[in-house]
Amino acid sequence: MRWPDRQLLLLALPALAIGAIVLGVTTQWQSAPQQAAAATVAEIQEADYFLYDAEIRRYDATGQMVHSLTAAVLDHFPDNSAQLESVMITRMPGPWQLSAERGEALQGLNELILDGNVVVQTVVQDTVPARLHTEALAVNITERSLTSLSPIRMESPNTTATANRMRASLDNQNVELIGEVRVAHKP
Repeated sequence: MRWPDRQLLLLALPALAIGAIVLGVTTQWQSAPQQAAAATVAEIQEADYFLYDAEIRRYDATGQMVHSLTAAVLDHFPDNSAQLESVMITRMPGPWQLSAERGEALQGLNELILDGNVVVQTVVQDTVPARLHTEALAVNITERSLTSLSPIRMESPNTTATANRMRASLDNQNVELIGEVRVAHKP
C-alpha cells in the first residue's frame, strides 16, 4: 500500500466511524417510541372475564350472609384483581350500606378501594341513622374496617360533622373522625 492510499484510509476511518455512530443513534431514536408503545401495551392487563349486573354474596361457616356486593360492571383480571362500576355493598353484618361510582378490588374482593361519590349509610349509637360522604374509601373485608382516603362529611338527623379522614369498625359501628374535626349540632 502506498503512502497516499494509507493517508486516505486514515482520513476515511474516522468519517466512517462517525457515520456508523450517527446511523446507530438515529435507528435507536426511531425505534424508541415503538419499544415504549410495546412496553405500555404489555403492562396493560386484559380482563380474563367480565360480568354485567354482577351480584356476589359471601356467607359464613353457619350459612349466614356476611355481605353482598353488586356492580353494574365487574372486570376480573388474571392477578385476581377487579375493576367495578356502580358498586354497592350491603350488610357485612350490621346496618352498613356502601355505594360508589367505581371500585377496585386488590386481593380477590377482600380489599376494595371505592371512589367517586362514596356514600356510607349506617347507624351510630345503636339507633341514630348516619350518612358519610367522601370521594375515596378503603374497605378491608378481612379486617372488617373502613378508612377514608379523602375528607369526609357525616350527617345524622341533628348533627353534621366534617374531618380530614375517618376510620370505622364494621363490627361495632364505631366511627372515628380524624384531623380538623368540625361538628355542628342542632338540638
